[in-house]
Amino acid sequence: MTKTRTRSASLPSIVPTSRIPIQRGSLVDRAWWLGAGRAELPVLEDGLASCYPQARRIADLARGWLIYDVELTVVGYPGTHEVAVVLWERPSAREPLVYASRVDGFRHLYERSRLCLWYPKDPPERRWQLENSLVGLLDVVAVQLFKEHYFREKGEWLGGEDAEVHSQPKPDLVVRERSAQDARGRR
Repeated sequence: MTKTRTRSASLPSIVPTSRIPIQRGSLVDRAWWLGAGRAELPVLEDGLASCYPQARRIADLARGWLIYDVELTVVGYPGTHEVAVVLWERPSAREPLVYASRVDGFRHLYERSRLCLWYPKDPPERRWQLENSLVGLLDVVAVQLFKEHYFREKGEWLGGEDAEVHSQPKPDLVVRERSAQDARGRR
Protein backbone atom coordinates (compact mmCIF):
# COMPACT_ATOMS: atom_id res chain seq x y z
CA MET A 1 0.00 0.00 0.00
CA THR A 2 1.30 3.43 -0.93
CA LYS A 3 1.12 6.11 1.76
CA THR A 4 0.82 9.80 1.01
CA ARG A 5 0.74 12.58 3.58
CA THR A 6 -0.18 16.03 2.44
CA ARG A 7 -1.29 19.35 3.80
CA SER A 8 -3.72 19.95 0.97
CA ALA A 9 -4.18 16.53 -0.52
CA SER A 10 -4.58 15.80 -4.18
CA LEU A 11 -7.80 13.94 -3.55
CA PRO A 12 -9.43 11.46 -5.88
CA SER A 13 -11.74 13.40 -8.19
CA ILE A 14 -14.77 11.35 -7.07
CA VAL A 15 -14.60 12.80 -3.53
CA PRO A 16 -16.86 15.87 -3.27
CA THR A 17 -14.80 18.01 -0.91
CA SER A 18 -17.63 20.43 -0.16
CA ARG A 19 -19.94 17.68 1.18
CA ILE A 20 -17.73 16.22 3.92
CA PRO A 21 -17.18 18.00 7.24
CA ILE A 22 -13.74 19.50 7.78
CA GLN A 23 -12.32 18.76 11.20
CA ARG A 24 -11.33 21.74 13.35
CA GLY A 25 -8.78 22.21 16.12
CA SER A 26 -5.14 21.27 16.50
CA LEU A 27 -3.46 18.87 14.08
CA VAL A 28 -3.89 15.96 16.51
CA ASP A 29 -7.55 16.89 17.05
CA ARG A 30 -8.16 17.04 13.28
CA ALA A 31 -6.15 13.98 12.30
CA TRP A 32 -7.75 11.25 14.44
CA TRP A 33 -5.15 8.68 13.29
CA LEU A 34 -2.36 10.73 14.93
CA GLY A 35 -4.10 11.00 18.29
CA ALA A 36 -6.63 8.91 20.20
CA GLY A 37 -7.59 6.88 17.13
CA ARG A 38 -4.03 5.72 16.42
CA ALA A 39 -4.75 2.26 17.88
CA GLU A 40 -7.54 1.75 15.31
CA LEU A 41 -5.22 1.91 12.28
CA PRO A 42 -3.83 -1.65 12.57
CA VAL A 43 -7.37 -3.05 12.87
CA LEU A 44 -8.59 -0.90 9.98
CA GLU A 45 -5.70 -1.85 7.69
CA ASP A 46 -5.53 -5.54 8.67
CA GLY A 47 -4.88 -7.54 5.48
CA LEU A 48 -5.18 -4.51 3.19
CA ALA A 49 -1.67 -4.72 1.73
CA SER A 50 -2.05 -8.39 0.79
CA CYS A 51 -5.68 -8.30 -0.43
CA TYR A 52 -5.60 -4.87 -2.12
CA PRO A 53 -1.89 -4.13 -2.75
CA GLN A 54 -2.69 -1.23 -5.08
CA ALA A 55 -4.54 0.65 -2.31
CA ARG A 56 -3.21 4.13 -1.62
CA ARG A 57 -3.60 5.90 1.73
CA ILE A 58 -3.93 9.68 1.55
CA ALA A 59 -3.71 11.65 4.77
CA ASP A 60 -5.22 15.08 4.28
CA LEU A 61 -3.89 16.92 7.31
CA ALA A 62 -5.59 20.21 6.43
CA ARG A 63 -9.09 18.67 6.42
CA GLY A 64 -8.53 15.91 8.98
CA TRP A 65 -9.47 13.14 6.54
CA LEU A 66 -7.85 9.78 5.94
CA ILE A 67 -8.68 8.45 2.48
CA TYR A 68 -8.05 5.06 0.91
CA ASP A 69 -8.07 5.04 -2.88
CA VAL A 70 -8.24 1.73 -4.77
CA GLU A 71 -9.19 0.47 -8.23
CA LEU A 72 -11.74 -2.37 -8.14
CA THR A 73 -12.52 -4.71 -11.01
CA VAL A 74 -16.05 -6.11 -11.06
CA VAL A 75 -16.08 -9.75 -12.08
CA GLY A 76 -17.94 -10.23 -15.36
CA TYR A 77 -18.02 -6.55 -16.29
CA PRO A 78 -15.41 -4.54 -18.22
CA GLY A 79 -13.36 -1.71 -16.78
CA THR A 80 -12.54 -0.74 -13.25
CA HIS A 81 -14.08 1.53 -10.63
CA GLU A 82 -12.01 3.97 -8.65
CA VAL A 83 -13.19 3.65 -5.06
CA ALA A 84 -12.39 6.18 -2.34
CA VAL A 85 -13.09 5.40 1.30
CA VAL A 86 -13.15 8.61 3.35
CA LEU A 87 -12.72 8.47 7.11
CA TRP A 88 -13.37 11.89 8.58
CA GLU A 89 -13.75 10.58 12.13
CA ARG A 90 -12.44 7.52 13.93
CA PRO A 91 -13.90 4.42 12.26
CA SER A 92 -15.12 3.10 15.61
CA ALA A 93 -17.17 6.30 16.00
CA ARG A 94 -18.55 6.83 12.48
CA GLU A 95 -18.81 4.70 9.37
CA PRO A 96 -16.65 5.77 6.44
CA LEU A 97 -18.08 7.39 3.34
CA VAL A 98 -17.54 5.36 0.17
CA TYR A 99 -17.38 6.93 -3.29
CA ALA A 100 -16.98 5.19 -6.64
CA SER A 101 -16.44 6.22 -10.24
CA ARG A 102 -18.60 5.11 -13.18
CA VAL A 103 -21.85 4.97 -11.19
CA ASP A 104 -24.19 6.84 -13.56
CA GLY A 105 -27.57 5.15 -13.49
CA PHE A 106 -26.83 3.15 -10.35
CA ARG A 107 -29.80 2.48 -8.11
CA HIS A 108 -28.26 2.84 -4.65
CA LEU A 109 -26.55 6.21 -4.32
CA TYR A 110 -26.86 8.97 -1.75
CA GLU A 111 -25.50 11.73 -3.96
CA ARG A 112 -23.32 12.03 -7.04
CA SER A 113 -20.91 9.13 -6.47
CA ARG A 114 -21.45 8.09 -2.83
CA LEU A 115 -22.55 4.49 -2.53
CA CYS A 116 -25.38 3.39 -0.28
CA LEU A 117 -24.18 0.04 1.06
CA TRP A 118 -26.78 -0.70 3.74
CA TYR A 119 -30.02 0.62 5.13
CA PRO A 120 -29.27 3.41 7.66
CA LYS A 121 -31.56 1.89 10.31
CA ASP A 122 -30.02 -1.58 10.08
CA PRO A 123 -28.68 -2.99 13.34
CA PRO A 124 -24.89 -3.00 13.81
CA GLU A 125 -24.51 -6.66 12.81
CA ARG A 126 -25.79 -5.83 9.30
CA ARG A 127 -23.44 -2.86 8.86
CA TRP A 128 -19.71 -2.44 8.50
CA GLN A 129 -17.80 -2.39 11.78
CA LEU A 130 -14.16 -1.53 12.43
CA GLU A 131 -13.30 -5.17 13.18
CA ASN A 132 -14.32 -6.04 9.59
CA SER A 133 -11.34 -3.91 8.42
CA LEU A 134 -11.06 -2.13 5.10
CA VAL A 135 -10.75 -5.53 3.42
CA GLY A 136 -14.26 -6.41 4.59
CA LEU A 137 -15.59 -3.02 3.50
CA LEU A 138 -13.98 -3.23 0.04
CA ASP A 139 -15.38 -6.75 -0.35
CA VAL A 140 -18.88 -5.37 0.35
CA VAL A 141 -18.24 -2.57 -2.17
CA ALA A 142 -17.17 -5.10 -4.83
CA VAL A 143 -20.37 -7.11 -4.27
CA GLN A 144 -22.48 -3.93 -4.39
CA LEU A 145 -20.86 -2.82 -7.66
CA PHE A 146 -21.54 -6.27 -9.14
CA LYS A 147 -25.22 -6.04 -8.06
CA GLU A 148 -25.51 -2.57 -9.62
CA HIS A 149 -24.06 -3.73 -12.94
CA TYR A 150 -26.26 -6.83 -12.92
CA PHE A 151 -29.34 -4.70 -12.21
CA ARG A 152 -28.48 -2.36 -15.06
CA GLU A 153 -28.05 -5.31 -17.41
CA LYS A 154 -30.91 -7.64 -16.30
CA GLY A 155 -33.34 -5.35 -14.43
CA GLU A 156 -33.27 -7.61 -11.37
CA TRP A 157 -31.80 -6.63 -8.00
CA LEU A 158 -29.81 -9.39 -6.30
CA GLY A 159 -30.19 -9.19 -2.53
CA GLY A 160 -32.39 -7.43 -0.04
CA GLU A 161 -33.55 -3.85 0.02
CA ASP A 162 -36.21 -1.81 1.77
CA ALA A 163 -39.38 -1.98 -0.31
CA GLU A 164 -40.37 1.59 0.53
CA VAL A 165 -36.94 3.15 0.17
CA HIS A 166 -35.38 1.29 -2.75
CA SER A 167 -32.36 3.59 -2.81
CA GLN A 168 -31.19 2.30 0.58
CA PRO A 169 -30.35 -1.43 0.41
CA LYS A 170 -30.07 -4.03 3.12
CA PRO A 171 -27.41 -6.29 1.63
CA ASP A 172 -26.26 -9.31 3.56
CA LEU A 173 -22.77 -8.35 4.65
CA VAL A 174 -20.42 -11.22 4.03
CA VAL A 175 -17.47 -10.72 6.30
CA ARG A 176 -14.50 -12.99 5.74
CA GLU A 177 -14.24 -15.43 8.60
CA ARG A 178 -10.62 -15.45 9.68
CA SER A 179 -8.85 -17.76 12.01
CA ALA A 180 -6.15 -16.30 14.22
CA GLN A 181 -3.54 -17.98 12.01
CA ASP A 182 -5.07 -16.49 8.82
CA ALA A 183 -5.19 -13.01 10.38
CA ARG A 184 -1.52 -13.27 11.37
CA GLY A 185 -0.56 -14.51 7.90
CA ARG A 186 -2.21 -11.61 6.08
CA ARG A 187 -0.54 -8.75 7.95
